[in-house]
Amino acid sequence: MGNPFNYDNTMKAFPWIKAPWLLLGIFCLATLTISCDPEEEEEEEEEVDPDFTSITEQGIDFTLSWEAGDTDSASIANVDMDMYLYMGNSIIQQSVNTDSFEMVDLDSVIPNGSYNVRLEYYKGEVDANYTIDIDARESDQDHTVTGTATPADLKRLQIIFRLQRTDSLWAFYLND
Repeated sequence: MGNPFNYDNTMKAFPWIKAPWLLLGIFCLATLTISCDPEEEEEEEEEVDPDFTSITEQGIDFTLSWEAGDTDSASIANVDMDMYLYMGNSIIQQSVNTDSFEMVDLDSVIPNGSYNVRLEYYKGEVDANYTIDIDARESDQDHTVTGTATPADLKRLQIIFRLQRTDSLWAFYLND
């Protein structure tokens, strides 16, 4: 018995098909029609709720401090950390003090958008338990973010959280 799918058998079974390329075209059209089901909905990206929010029209202050010694001055002498605010790949604000803790002030004039707060363990040889105090000006919606930076993190920027500003609403997404 011969191959049932050869050209001669196809022509006998479907005499209205005059060329093999026409059969291929009909198959492709049927496949396209089946795969483009209008009832099939596109998957939407899942919306993630912020970890916390603040509402203020006055801006927000971030203060980075750390414990790496018995006193604040010993902590500053033992470890140097820096804090940056990025929008995309651009630094919007930064605090790179070598003789104090770090502070970044965000005025209400920064545009709506998405920002990343990054921390850099710039210098040191001991672990540092850090605290970022988030002060929403003229609001009682202040927050604190804590963590630990180690010498293994030396000179590596870490995204601590993402900040999304929409008018007076500031939404924070922690980088867990």
